[in-house]
Amino acid sequence: MAKGIIFTTDILIGIGLLVVFILASFISKPETSQEISFQTNSIEARDIINVLSTLKVSSFSQTPTIKSLIENGTIKKDELNKTILDLIGSFWYSGNKTIASNITKEILENITKKCFSLQTENETIYSSCNFTSKTISVAYALASGYEIGKPVSGYVARAWLTKYRKNTTQIIPFYPEGSGWTGNPLEVTKSFSLPSNITIYNATLFVSLHFGTSKSQAEFQQLLVNGNQKKNNVVWLYLQEASGWYGEVTTAAYGYVDVTNDIQPGNNTIYLKIGTPNYHSHLHPGFRLIVVYSLTQEMQAGSQTFKKRYYFDNVKGNTGAWSMLSFYIPENAKNISAKLHLNLKKVEDSTFYGINTTDIKIYVNSEDPFYYDGVNKGNDEYYCYRLKNYYCYRSLSSARDVILDFDITNKVINGTNVVSVYVNSYGDIHWGDKEAIIYSDPLNDPENSSYVDVSYEIDKPLFLYGEIDLTKEKMFGG
Repeated sequence: MAKGIIFTTDILIGIGLLVVFILASFISKPETSQEISFQTNSIEARDIINVLSTLKVSSFSQTPTIKSLIENGTIKKDELNKTILDLIGSFWYSGNKTIASNITKEILENITKKCFSLQTENETIYSSCNFTSKTISVAYALASGYEIGKPVSGYVARAWLTKYRKNTTQIIPFYPEGSGWTGNPLEVTKSFSLPSNITIYNATLFVSLHFGTSKSQAEFQQLLVNGNQKKNNVVWLYLQEASGWYGEVTTAAYGYVDVTNDIQPGNNTIYLKIGTPNYHSHLHPGFRLIVVYSLTQEMQAGSQTFKKRYYFDNVKGNTGAWSMLSFYIPENAKNISAKLHLNLKKVEDSTFYGINTTDIKIYVNSEDPFYYDGVNKGNDEYYCYRLKNYYCYRSLSSARDVILDFDITNKVINGTNVVSVYVNSYGDIHWGDKEAIIYSDPLNDPENSSYVDVSYEIDKPLFLYGEIDLTKEKMFGG
């Protein structure tokens, strides 16, 4: 005569009905014996359902599956106070059926020696034998928060998702960068890629720059977002004109433009063209694109090893080009490595009475140059004073293309890093004659672009399996 227990979970509008059935075959027993056996099974069924719905995960921390989940960090310390019923339910309804089945087997086989089965509607979570009995005993308990195909509310909902759709914010910065003096014009191209499987809800481009005004040439000429002209749609929040000793009236400006209908999943390009007749045009900090979108992703644990390539923008400046690329390395990162690759085009080589003077300068987290290609390290004023002409006291030779590679590992820090590159352009004292380019085309020519490769490790992943990483812009300051 076989006896057994069945646990059944029915889903009614997000409420799990956990039902315990005790099965017994009474074919050869008299009626009194059947009634006694039925009552015994009913009591055991109620006891078992009470165990599942009241005992905490910590009570079964040494069972193989739960122990493994605790050791690898999937079950956290504060989650040990949740019930076994919550644990099994959250695994099962979020698609982790093997784990739910293993936990059920390991716990219930130590509680009862009878055949048992835990079922949900027409699905079996775990069964220890095949049932043939026509008589059952029943006990049940309600477990809120479960609905098939939807996240489990409350406890471990974040830990057991297999696929999720999240709303997130991606910030694509333009770096502080610009031209040399008499920069007419400065052209900057930002190329980037967004995930292909996203729905874009909003995209706003914040414009922060310094350009000419009503003089004879090169003002705010072009702002193309994937080929669409947006310069006349900018809402300016700040326009401040100023006149310098050089006589030119220029404008510091800050504004924004809605580009929701212009940004797309996949590859995107933003092209800017500005300038001034005599001053140097440049982008200010705060020039950035903010995109809010939803994204469906497969669930995975956060990584502990990171490799990231940070591309320079393509900067084409007349009489020189410069850019200040920044990137962040977490405070707890270790085994850090960083490589700098530069593809510089049309660099004019200068000399001072036969002495090779500096035309390329690179700084890494310091006011002292990391690299310079001439004899003078920092005293450009010795060769070139604040005079308004292209050449100062230098002689310029034909333009050349330059490829540079550096290991900058010993210069980077935990926190924010800044790599500054100047080509024929050093503030107010030296610039070239024609255009210079910091080349970058990450979408079509990634390996020949200018970039910084960074890799590092962290002791613990930023988020565990089932936890979702979200990005949100946080404004600060005035």
